[in-house]
Amino acid sequence: MENIQINHALNRYLNTTDYSATQLVLPLDCAVLIEENDPIRSFCELLEGVNLKAYVKKSTKGRHDYEDLTLIRILLFAYMNQITSLREIEAACRNDIRFIWLGQGIRPSHMTFQRLINERLNDRFEDLFIDINKHLIEHEMIHTDVLYIDGTKFEANATKNSFVWRNAVQNYQEKLYLKITKFYASLGLETQERYTADDLEPLKSALYNDCLLHKIEFVSGKGNHRTELQKRYDTIKAYHAKLVEYERHFAIFQKRNSYSKTDHDATFMHMKEDYYMRTGIFKPGYNVQLGVSDEYVLMAKTYPNPTDTLTFIPFLENFKKAYGFYPKTPVADAGYGSYDNYLYCLSHGLELYQKYNYYEAEKHGKQEKLIYQSKSMRQADGSFRCPQGKAFIFDAFELKHDGRYPKLMHKYQCEDCTNCPVMKDCKKAEGNRNIAVNPVLFELQDLAKANLDSQRGIALRVQRSIQSESTFGILKYNWGKHRFTRRGTMNVDNELYLLIIGFNLMKYHQKKLRKKLN
Repeated sequence: MENIQINHALNRYLNTTDYSATQLVLPLDCAVLIEENDPIRSFCELLEGVNLKAYVKKSTKGRHDYEDLTLIRILLFAYMNQITSLREIEAACRNDIRFIWLGQGIRPSHMTFQRLINERLNDRFEDLFIDINKHLIEHEMIHTDVLYIDGTKFEANATKNSFVWRNAVQNYQEKLYLKITKFYASLGLETQERYTADDLEPLKSALYNDCLLHKIEFVSGKGNHRTELQKRYDTIKAYHAKLVEYERHFAIFQKRNSYSKTDHDATFMHMKEDYYMRTGIFKPGYNVQLGVSDEYVLMAKTYPNPTDTLTFIPFLENFKKAYGFYPKTPVADAGYGSYDNYLYCLSHGLELYQKYNYYEAEKHGKQEKLIYQSKSMRQADGSFRCPQGKAFIFDAFELKHDGRYPKLMHKYQCEDCTNCPVMKDCKKAEGNRNIAVNPVLFELQDLAKANLDSQRGIALRVQRSIQSESTFGILKYNWGKHRFTRRGTMNVDNELYLLIIGFNLMKYHQKKLRKKLN
């Protein structure tokens, strides 16, 4: 840089005109230049009680670029400041004085952090998340008896039109079965209703050996005449390939109805914007479940289920596995209050503060949508009577095992639906209306309603809206996190844990500043 001429009248402390803006100045320690209320102060203060060395894998396979412990600190502090791009973290290590001080001047590349995440910490992020939370619980005296549970959808890093639907594959498979049956019948072979790829393998091998025995030259393409034996072999070969493809689809489906070709663990589901605009557009995504207590996220997990009902029990099981106890009062919104979830809570000593689907409609008197449901027809003596005054006559019992707990259904039939003026609104099938009710579920819903309507229940419902829903609001709209950047359940979970660790660290810093102001 060119020398700068100094005006001695304005700069009386400088006794030379040979001044360079790039010359070395004191102090050399960057820490004195960082403000007292900067988030890095809270970051270092909190992580002093966490044993990060337990997550450093010692290796004798040559030298590492940088110390893993320092890289872990840089990575966590980056997510605390909503820096989730590895290239942006690399730039921060070169330009941000806080990262320079935290890393003691090292300049790791984005690939260094990539290797740290994918190789050395790949299966340790959940343990790191839980260890930091345990220290937060002890340091902040978090009340773990109450856990506010809620879920939302995050888009997957997958092509939006890469869907594979279970029903479509089943239809194609059924049509293929008919073609195979017709082909087997033409050859005089024994047919069956369904086939697997292994069932077709003997015939495929036999036809191929016949072609070799007759020294048939395999030809393809327009203008080339195929022999009858090659046509049969090509047909069974194509059928076999299709069966292998369909079986691969069902292996990926497992219990889901769809998956994405570019991320097999992602399921097509309605996102929030589609829910409000009613556009009917599906996108590949993950169902993210969070458990919040005292504004901190104590449990986070992704699930392939589009609905929240099936995530409640495994979510609490993960909480028990992580902390060694259940939250006494899990508070959840509508969608979590099912028969299985209620019985699970009672069997584990948990209180029922989970809304069922029609709780809000019953509370606000929207009976026009509920009068034709079986619960609204229930009388004080336990009998059932339709809105027109017709009685329901008991028909039979039916034991179902379609859930975690068996349920005994009571089946009733209306005494007479002939010439009923509200027949079109009440039922769709012909004949008298039939209903199947679960009295145990009704009792559980009544118990949950009594809890939710109490003074404590009202306070818990208010806090659930404030804490759990605001957490998603911060992550989605303040931090701009709508979509995962990694693919696969394990990688997506690791990304979620990093995101939530950063959220909890920043929440600790913000609450610390609030305490100072108060």
